[in-house]
Amino acid sequence: LFQELIGARREPTLSPISVILLDVLLKAVLPFKNTHQFWVYWFQEALPDVNHASQKRALRRPTIKSTDLHEAGKGYKSISKSLDVHVSMVRQTVYKWRKFSTVATVPRHGRPVKMTARAQHGMLNEVKKNPRVSAKDLQKSLAHANIFVDISTIRKTLNKKVVKLPCCSMVSFDR
Repeated sequence: LFQELIGARREPTLSPISVILLDVLLKAVLPFKNTHQFWVYWFQEALPDVNHASQKRALRRPTIKSTDLHEAGKGYKSISKSLDVHVSMVRQTVYKWRKFSTVATVPRHGRPVKMTARAQHGMLNEVKKNPRVSAKDLQKSLAHANIFVDISTIRKTLNKKVVKLPCCSMVSFDR
């Protein structure tokens, strides 16, 4: 990364502002042993607290400080008192640091949904209008809305909503 930054500084197409920013970044990053120390410095010293974005970063500061204090041997209660945050926040932050080696939000577990609630509602409206519509036709209409799902997903969704296709004339929508 450092070599790329140094190489990028020599590019003739860079504007003077970009060169200045690269110089500042290189001076800021090079003295640190690892990226964690750099980010601790960045959040604590380098960023001014003037706008909403920096206020959000200020909320993240106790999490970074709490990991450093815990590694220094302090307990949860003493860390929470010194940083003026709740003990459970310190405990959760230390757990996250131990398990994932980061205090950033990690992706959730489980399989993501394929159809949004809005897409499901639109599909159910189409079925209300025409109860004998096929799953393939529903798939095509969803594709027009840039929602690409398999026919089996459509059938499973309709079965969850207690819709019988195409044999039944009565359609019920339970929530």
